[in-house]
Amino acid sequence: FLNDLKYAKKDGVAPTGNAVRSPGSIPEAGLSNLYLEGGSGSARSFLETPQKRLFITDLMGVHTIDPVSGDYSLGAKGALYKSGELVQPVSGVTVAGNLLELLMKIVAVGDDLRFFGDMGGCSVVIEDVPVAGS
Repeated sequence: FLNDLKYAKKDGVAPTGNAVRSPGSIPEAGLSNLYLEGGSGSARSFLETPQKRLFITDLMGVHTIDPVSGDYSLGAKGALYKSGELVQPVSGVTVAGNLLELLMKIVAVGDDLRFFGDMGGCSVVIEDVPVAGS
């Protein structure tokens, strides 16, 4: 977990040394250069399984993830695949849960690491994500 000097002392832990600030503010705990390290396997290979897989290309409302609890409910769109073949495009669905629990459900990490500013990511396979919608 990230913390600043005040909360590290309060929690009895060492400060993590992560701080961000804007020109008119004091430093606070925050992220920079955050990324999930690439693994092996391509996004395409992750879709070539016999079971259906939802390939999410867009998440809407990421800024609404609760920063304290990690709970989220996000709009999503993408495509449904089976055995590497497109079954149908998907939009208007919702994925919900807890961010920490979601990270613990990652079973495969792709080799396609890309950066977007100071954050980066790659394709991941996550099991048992609740999806609602048609």
